[in-house]
Amino acid sequence: MTRKAIWLAVLSIFMGAVFILGSSLMAAAGEAPKYGGSLKMLNLGARLNPLTWDIADWQWKHGHDTGLYMEHLFMGDLQKGPRGTNEFSFTASAWIPPEVMRGELAESWEKKTNPLRLVFHLRQGIYWQEKPGVMPRREFVAEDVVYSMNRLATSRKAVPDYLTFIDKWVAEDKHTVVAYLNKWNANWPYRFGWGYFDAIQAPEQEKAGAKDWKNACGTGPYMITNYKTGHSQTYTRNKDYWDTDIIDGKEYKLPFTDEVVYMIIKDKQTRLSALKTGKVDMALLIEPQDVPDLKKSLPQLQWSKYLYTGGYMVALRMDTKPFDDIRVRRALNLAVNQQEIIDTLYEGEGELVNYTPSPLPSKASSPR
Repeated sequence: MTRKAIWLAVLSIFMGAVFILGSSLMAAAGEAPKYGGSLKMLNLGARLNPLTWDIADWQWKHGHDTGLYMEHLFMGDLQKGPRGTNEFSFTASAWIPPEVMRGELAESWEKKTNPLRLVFHLRQGIYWQEKPGVMPRREFVAEDVVYSMNRLATSRKAVPDYLTFIDKWVAEDKHTVVAYLNKWNANWPYRFGWGYFDAIQAPEQEKAGAKDWKNACGTGPYMITNYKTGHSQTYTRNKDYWDTDIIDGKEYKLPFTDEVVYMIIKDKQTRLSALKTGKVDMALLIEPQDVPDLKKSLPQLQWSKYLYTGGYMVALRMDTKPFDDIRVRRALNLAVNQQEIIDTLYEGEGELVNYTPSPLPSKASSPR
């Protein structure tokens, strides 16, 4: 694979949801996709070891660490992204508009009333990965969704009121699962469809010990095959994976890459050095102040820049004088030279958005 191809592939991942690594491989470069190769990358959580392998722990980073082997009911449709119809950029960290959402484990769904419920028709022909000592290769069924959703909702670490609009989950048949609701929640796709916490976990993982990475398994495009604390997480291609993608009118079985390695490097300078020397192929977040030096010292780096949806802010005590007066708060905001913040703190890598400046994080891939 070429360096450009690898870089394009990684753009298919965002936050916890995996959008099939490699599904865009070489397509945008005008070349036919190729299989094989290993990708070493620094993702958004590259400073941290995995916090948990168990969905019931309700950790946001769970999606980073399990997104290559666990799947959700829904996902983003990358055919509607930059390499397709370009309806959505897929750079927002926690938002998939309904019009660019597609089924993943769920093939289709419908809302019904009397009683109020959501009916999900699951995709057939999906199998759990075989994990010696944990579970055999077996079909993914509706009871798996019921188990996983109940485990999520009843966890002692569950976010209060997050899922209380759901009365119960019922498996009506092998491939049909129903969520009975006590009230409507327009944000339901994020709450249990494609969000931070709702990947579907097998009951066998809990029985074997859900917090041990060696027992982690899923239905996704990769299988976790190694984890070294403070060093790396290795994911190997699942040859039994169910999904395909259409590139230039031709259907391809996914995934393309044989192996994906998430490198864990706490020190920023060590991370930058790994990128410069080609020890990692991709870094998903480059701080603005590091961009000028990287561009100067390694001009062959390939970049993708996007407007970050977060930002830095100062919170004021509005119950304390003089900040209880909105005129004072407005005056303070007007007194701030926001362009100077962009030019200095962000090294010019930012834009004024509404009333606060937002940095422009970059993604960089290194040459070999």
